[in-house]
Amino acid sequence: MAGAAAAAGVAGTVAYFNSHSEIDVTVSAAKVDVEQTSLEVIADKTSMAYGSATVNGNKVVVSMMVPEDVVVIKASYQNKSNIETKYRLDVVAEGGVEVSKVYKDADFTNEVKLSAGSTSWEDLAVGAEVGDRYFVLTGDDLTNGGTASLTIGLDAVQSNAVKGAVVEDALDKGGEFLLTADQAIDSVNTLVPSSDLTVDLGGKTLTLAAPSSNSVPHSALTVEAGRTVVMKNGTLNVAVTDDLNHMSAASIWAKGKLVLDNVVVDLGSTGGLGITNSADVAIKNSTITSSGYFAISTNASSEYGVQNPHINIENCQISVSNSEKDNAALMVNNNAVLNVKDTKLTADRQCLIVRDGVCNLDHVTFDKTDNTERAKRDVADTTTGKFAYGTGNEVTKAELFVGNGDNNGYYHGVVKALDFRSGDAKTFKLNGEAIEDAKNPSVKTIQIA
Repeated sequence: MAGAAAAAGVAGTVAYFNSHSEIDVTVSAAKVDVEQTSLEVIADKTSMAYGSATVNGNKVVVSMMVPEDVVVIKASYQNKSNIETKYRLDVVAEGGVEVSKVYKDADFTNEVKLSAGSTSWEDLAVGAEVGDRYFVLTGDDLTNGGTASLTIGLDAVQSNAVKGAVVEDALDKGGEFLLTADQAIDSVNTLVPSSDLTVDLGGKTLTLAAPSSNSVPHSALTVEAGRTVVMKNGTLNVAVTDDLNHMSAASIWAKGKLVLDNVVVDLGSTGGLGITNSADVAIKNSTITSSGYFAISTNASSEYGVQNPHINIENCQISVSNSEKDNAALMVNNNAVLNVKDTKLTADRQCLIVRDGVCNLDHVTFDKTDNTERAKRDVADTTTGKFAYGTGNEVTKAELFVGNGDNNGYYHGVVKALDFRSGDAKTFKLNGEAIEDAKNPSVKTIQIA
């Protein structure tokens, strides 16, 4: 039987909790509010041999339940959200009572599947009704001192929010998303969005899987040709367990675009942000740190075809440091256009290396933290007067290094223009010589004021 009063004896508890009243959204007036408005036991669908099931506040109290009993609970919800929302029901059962079925209708024909204690996410437009849900309870023999409890919760978030296990699948498919909690992608598969992707981190932290030689591509994040990836308003980390200096945290390929806006980025000991082909990278209002060889670098290998990326950096702090003290914060070695404004570059050995391309610096501060000399790079050969430069950052130490020296390992190899204004660099070098005194016909424009 199902009565209005709780029967004496051992009782199980079915508790209902309202949805989250608000989440961290970028529009201050927006709110997510899905509420439970009523909770009742449906008497004509409930059958109990000895016990009872009654509503007591926001709980359903079940007493003296035996295996043959069936209790049906009806819960009604109201959507007061003023933005598009998605929701799911979460069920936690303990002590022998469980929800065997969930339905959207009193005829029990439209079943809602439970997986790992939760229903699937359902979209909810502004003003749309959730409707009623019917929970069918069954249980073990509770007549001999057993206790049980059941908690039914509703989880509602902004429609483009991503949570839990759905994060990696959602981001791989692309779209616009909001993080409502810290998330980590720990799959062996790295993140390769198949369409444009925008992630509002919402002040939270997204941790990407470590780059892996066992995955293709190897990078933690790959922006493929024609794709645009935007990360903003939060923290972006790369999980690193080994020395991964030669594997990029992010790779941006031909005509791909990466935008970082108001993001704190920890690249760990990866190869940093790797930019190649005609990629487009825009970084502003952000802090980037690395313990690898580079924080940001280009790739000059001829196998990647035409190399003319565009890199725009504004109002940022970019730093790199490691135990080897052999690193550069930013290195351009192909036919790039590099614009840096109102930014501080910090590194152990070189703050900025411009081995090719066009570079425009406006109010840039350099902080080189290590002055250790390396014989083959910092001291010219006594016979030839030339420096033994290699690839990448294998050049003399300097706050700002310009030129390609005697290395022939690059596809282009001509610095087209350097336009530098302001800043406090102590050492400017062109192919190893002080930049004010250097004379090199391959450098067409040098402006220092």
